[in-house]
Amino acid sequence: DYPNDKVLTTLGVPDDYMFEFSIPVLNSYYDLGKPFVSVFMTASDHGPWTIPEYFDAKSDIIKEGIVEYADYSLAHFFGLAKKQPWFEHTLFVLIGDHGEAMDITYSMPLNYHHTPLIFYHSGIEAILDTNLASQMDVFPSIMGFLNADYTHYGFGIDLRKGKREYVSFSSDDKFGVLDHEFFYYLDLHGNEHMYKYTDRSRENNVEGRNEKALKMSEYGKAQLQVYLDLWESGGLAD
Repeated sequence: DYPNDKVLTTLGVPDDYMFEFSIPVLNSYYDLGKPFVSVFMTASDHGPWTIPEYFDAKSDIIKEGIVEYADYSLAHFFGLAKKQPWFEHTLFVLIGDHGEAMDITYSMPLNYHHTPLIFYHSGIEAILDTNLASQMDVFPSIMGFLNADYTHYGFGIDLRKGKREYVSFSSDDKFGVLDHEFFYYLDLHGNEHMYKYTDRSRENNVEGRNEKALKMSEYGKAQLQVYLDLWESGGLAD
């Protein structure tokens, strides 16, 4: 539905225009008098990187300038949203699908799996939560914020009510488990690794099969097994 002259790349329109375009759409939902959910997928910091001519980035490096533009676009959206009647009634959730693989200390780069997660509401006091979290926790946490009744068959938790001892994630041919000190991962060939990532250590602590390695291994394998059992039984489709 976007005007053709606003489309700059194969990814579509610039982020700030997408946000501007959405305001009357969101207002039309609000006018219906019912709660609504809207999802945006920004694309400015994904190649092909294109900074609109009207935005003057401080950095001449495109991958730095595009981050400036992405920040500007979000600020522009919240500036517009604050003027709308639904703003004070809305929970905003900001999350990245993945990070940039800048740290290649391990063959499963941690920075690629480290993403921002922000819950924002004008009536909620700002806090910084350094506990472990997963993208799987987004849905139950949203429902917790909304005090909504729901049934959830998944691995996620309400982050305001529970804490994770570990968080698990996958990447192509590897499956990882993380706590606040150690990083464990298993590959398709059955090779196991556990490193003290807080020190950027390259010493594989799996050797010797210490208790921590065993516990993280069992946690990760159990998650995989439950997921596969659900998949094969059709439980995920239900």
